[in-house]
Amino acid sequence: MKLTLPGFSTTPQHVCSLFRICGLKVALKSVGWQINHLAPEMRVLAYSACALASSISFDIAITGPSPQPESFADRSVFYPGADFRSYGVGRAPMFHALRERAISLACETRIQLEV
Repeated sequence: MKLTLPGFSTTPQHVCSLFRICGLKVALKSVGWQINHLAPEMRVLAYSACALASSISFDIAITGPSPQPESFADRSVFYPGADFRSYGVGRAPMFHALRERAISLACETRIQLEV
């Protein structure tokens, strides 16, 4: 699976010291962004980051067919009273699938038991 993190760079977690310390981005670059080539710990972290990013993403690969904003500053989509429920409905299956995959990988490799 080729991994991209649509929307992740716009989250507060993107600047979290955890990602700088563990070097997730560097590790992904070193394996050509092929998530399955990462070490188990990094693979779990990558899937977790993808799940988080999918929960706010407006990327068509995540939300499905829906109007795509140019950016979070796009006033044609983001305005007071805007209804974002259709985006949430579109995101839900991908978010749940990525979250379940991260949890499954963590359980398989017993990552959740490591301090």
